[in-house]
Amino acid sequence: MAKMKDKKDGLNFELYKKKESKITVFQIIMLFFVVIIGSWIYLSGSSDSSGHGKVAAYTMCEQFAGKRLKAPASADFQLYDDSLVRNMGESEFKIISYVDAQNSFGAKLRTKYACVIKYTGNEEWQLESLKFINLN
Repeated sequence: MAKMKDKKDGLNFELYKKKESKITVFQIIMLFFVVIIGSWIYLSGSSDSSGHGKVAAYTMCEQFAGKRLKAPASADFQLYDDSLVRNMGESEFKIISYVDAQNSFGAKLRTKYACVIKYTGNEEWQLESLKFINLN
């Protein structure tokens, strides 16, 4: 038969459990703050000082590249990834990506492109350079 512990041992065990649960709640709160601060740091690094960031630059390069394709309606651009866009400072971005689009013969080809774009203000972007490289 198991022996019963005296009240003193049981009380210490309950106090220990309460302390353990307080540490867990503290850890959850700290984790929450770390995630919030980390997200803020990450997101602040993805845009330049004007607030026009990598996603906007990528989207604008897609539009500039699409205008130069033989069949823009057939274009399937690479999905956005933060690693495709480099913030060069002074509201200038360099994008290296690819597009799958039909050529003048109707064949769908993958073409890599490099684009340098600059935010000039008033929701306007200027294309600095755009180069296409056929991968086939």
